[in-house]
Amino acid sequence: MNGSAKRRKIPSPKVAVHLMRNEYRAGCFSISNATREPDTVRVNIAGLPGGANPAYLTVHEVQWTGTKTGIPVAAALPEAPKQDGGYVIEVPAGMTRQVWLTFHPQAVDAGTHTGEIVVASAQHGEQRFPVEMRVYPFEFPARPTLHFGGWDYSNGSGSRGVTLDNMAQFIAHCREHYVDSPWATSAVMPYGEYDATGAMTAARSTEGAARVTSTKRTSTNRVTGQRARWGTRRSSGPAAGSTKATFCPLTASK
Repeated sequence: MNGSAKRRKIPSPKVAVHLMRNEYRAGCFSISNATREPDTVRVNIAGLPGGANPAYLTVHEVQWTGTKTGIPVAAALPEAPKQDGGYVIEVPAGMTRQVWLTFHPQAVDAGTHTGEIVVASAQHGEQRFPVEMRVYPFEFPARPTLHFGGWDYSNGSGSRGVTLDNMAQFIAHCREHYVDSPWATSAVMPYGEYDATGAMTAARSTEGAARVTSTKRTSTNRVTGQRARWGTRRSSGPAAGSTKATFCPLTASK
């Protein structure tokens, strides 16, 4: 870079979401710790409707998880623990921790609401940056016309991380987020039988679905544990310097 070139101005951090009432939207930011020691950071949200840390806003500490390919990803979204009125975020030495904010306003007036996110560390002081929530004057439908499903597999004893110990929480979480077309194994509904032309010769039985549903209801009384929320965001390593809050592009989750 020659001496006459101007340095690019880095925009101030800001988390902004646009959404309807009863809709889920999320924004995020990252906290980098370039020191040699782990840091405990406290996060608070102030100025939005509902007072400090309003009930319709959930704070998640993004966790790294393993994969079958051996490459870790920042994908798990457990809710951050709350202590003394704020959310506690642990940032390992030399790492970046992403903080995910899930918004789900249901009784908030339409309009643009502004507040601030306060990130405080005993070692490195306090930083503040704005948060903006624009609520449109209509509501997200209780039952969307667009069907939604994915790698659920919540029948039987579960699979892909779903077990009898967390199945009730998992199903409740899917229902909260409008999942109405869950996937399942052929135990719920077999493929049926077909001739050489592809015409069905024996209808698929739905008896398995009724049997699985009955078994699932019986097992829910044994379920305990804390709900975990999942996403697909990835964190990156920090640049040189002390612990600081850095901007992460707006993301959306459903």
